[in-house]
Amino acid sequence: MNLKIQNLAWIFVEKFSLIGLSFCVFFVFALILTPDEYGSALYSLAIVEILALFFSAIWTNPLIRADENVREIYSSVFWLGTLFVSLLICSLITLIFIFNDEQFLTLLIGLASIKVPLTIMARPFISEALKTRQFKSLALRTITAKILGATGAITLAYKGFGSFAVIFQAVSIEFVSLIILSFGNLSLISKRPKIPLLLNISKEGLGIGLRELTLKGSNSFLIICLGIFTNKEFVGYFGFAMRLLELPYTALQNGLNSYTITVFKNKANTSRILGETFANLTLVFTYFWGFALVFIYIFSDIIISLLFSNKWLGSSNLVKILCVAFLIQALTVFSGSLLASLGKSSKGLRLEMIFTFMFFVLLPLTLYFLNSSHGMILYLLFILCKSMTLFASTLNESTFDSMAFAKTTTLNILMAFIAVWISKKGWDYFLLEGVIPIILISLISLTFYFALTYMTSKSTLNLVKETLK
Repeated sequence: MNLKIQNLAWIFVEKFSLIGLSFCVFFVFALILTPDEYGSALYSLAIVEILALFFSAIWTNPLIRADENVREIYSSVFWLGTLFVSLLICSLITLIFIFNDEQFLTLLIGLASIKVPLTIMARPFISEALKTRQFKSLALRTITAKILGATGAITLAYKGFGSFAVIFQAVSIEFVSLIILSFGNLSLISKRPKIPLLLNISKEGLGIGLRELTLKGSNSFLIICLGIFTNKEFVGYFGFAMRLLELPYTALQNGLNSYTITVFKNKANTSRILGETFANLTLVFTYFWGFALVFIYIFSDIIISLLFSNKWLGSSNLVKILCVAFLIQALTVFSGSLLASLGKSSKGLRLEMIFTFMFFVLLPLTLYFLNSSHGMILYLLFILCKSMTLFASTLNESTFDSMAFAKTTTLNILMAFIAVWISKKGWDYFLLEGVIPIILISLISLTFYFALTYMTSKSTLNLVKETLK
């Protein structure tokens, strides 16, 4: 096996191991913690993760690209960067302590903030590992840290530590990762740190930091705003609903994109073939993922009460809203791979950043003057605008019949809705309950779905068969 395939394999193993472990921990947290406990922890972590995301993005890319005074730059980020971030965190905690009456929440934020300097301290080691393509060691340290962090968090949750279990997991993962990364590599940070070097790479990476903040910080910003303008229980419901759908979507996205980027590269010379491949793959993905989302949408109350407990039924409406959001995002699940295969990953990025900035401005105003329902509607509009921007960028770089694509996708979702709605009526009529009946009813719904698709659009089933082959 050549080195490139080995590196891709380790990246694949790392991502799927993390998702699997994350789902196990999420399941345990949902069974043991209350929505208020889970929400308080998520709110605390969201505040510090915004800072961790921003400063990591500022320094990581310049560290990877550095080719002169590398050890001095590593030392400057490790020592001076960590010192600066730590002072910033201390100032933030002090302000929160002064203006926030909830001492327990202040304590949670203080403990969660330990994650930020740990994240910054790991940047030089991660950058060196990426530069030297040590993907195996990166994967093993991530998996090891996740296993140890998850084990400790589950233990604390069973012992009744509530929100502290979630915080412990996040902090311990960063701590264990740092220990593993630094073992045998302390020479990377042995040079004398210099303030001018830190300032130079900070200026270089500032634009990247702002871009990453707008692109990846929207969910954390939403959680922070929900925590400020609603309550921690609602934050817990939102976090539960998000994780319930995000984990399987991320697993599918990572797995499929690791395959499709190679497919797109092989077809990049012909716009029409590239576009048709994108359209066909997206149609097949939305055919199955769309059915799953429709099933979860209609059976959300039953699924939540059966798999978790009635204490999470308050998240049912949020699950439905996020089902719509993930269905919209499914239309662009392969867009990133296609644009990357053409070397145009930044296509549409400026417009996407504008939409994100507008969302950051409008969300707190919406939650303050209106309510959480309007805030979630705004979130849906934001997801729609981002997805349509990415889809338009894809359409500009490839050629396919967008009207036929839209018609087929809409018809498939309609057939899925009819099939699941009929099954739900049968569930209610026969007063069914239990895990086995819900599994059987999902299979019956899927059978109805195939039958309706066969009657209305036989070409879609043929496309599914050809693509799966």
